[in-house]
Formats: sequence, C-alpha cells, structure tokens
Amino acid sequence: MLSKDKEREFNLLNDHNKINQLVIMGFFLKTLKLVIQIFNISFFTGIFWYIVTDLTETSIPGHNEHADTDEFLNLYQLHNRHNEEQLLIMIYFSFTTLSTVGFGDYTPRSNYERLVGCVILIFGVAIFSYIMGNFIEILG
Repeated sequence: MLSKDKEREFNLLNDHNKINQLVIMGFFLKTLKLVIQIFNISFFTGIFWYIVTDLTETSIPGHNEHADTDEFLNLYQLHNRHNEEQLLIMIYFSFTTLSTVGFGDYTPRSNYERLVGCVILIFGVAIFSYIMGNFIEILG
C-alpha cells in the first residue's frame, strides 16, 4: 500500500521529530560527561599529589628550604615555576598515572611518593575501568 502512495512513503521515511539528532546529542553529552569526570579526577588527584609531595619533602635544617634533594618537587624544580605550570604538570602526572600509562618523564622519587603512587595506580585502574565500561555502554 505504501509503495503505491509515494507521498505517504516519503513522509514516513523523513525524521520530522529529529530523533537521530537527539540520539547523537545524547551520545555526545554522555561522552562529554565522562571527559569532565576524567578531568576532575585528574585535577583533584594532581592537587593531592602536590600536597603529599610537599608534606613529605625533607628539608635539611640550616640549609636552603628547597635543597637539592632527589625528591619530586625539588628534582623537577616545581617550586621555581608559576602556579599554573605547577598545576598543569600535576594534572599531567596524575592523568598518566591514573591511566597507568606513566610516560616516565615525572616519576615518584621517595618511598612516601612511591607508596602514594601505588595507591593512585590502584585507584586509577578502578576509575578507568568504570569510565571505559560507561563509554562502551554509550557506544553499544
């Protein structure tokens, strides 16, 4: 019957309610939500990492406050950088650690830093597994 009435066939094939656009927009918004979650987790983990490395930093009494030690903040000279650059480095470090990529350009140096780094790695595996599961659900 539809094949005989071309006008009715054309009307049924058109997407008058823009359902395809709504579905694509829904996928885009869900993906954007996951990206924002990844950024927020990396941001707060980077801040946590900076606080831990700053608190566990050993300074030698009577010497320069930021002596040339082999610890994270001193080794990478983060005290001498602007706050924005420090924040960007910490977010980068925490993102690569959380995603278990770890390029090796910034690494934990002291035993305290290694211990916290292990906790961040375990936390990262759980978080990224959750996020990737949600992403696969969006695609599926």
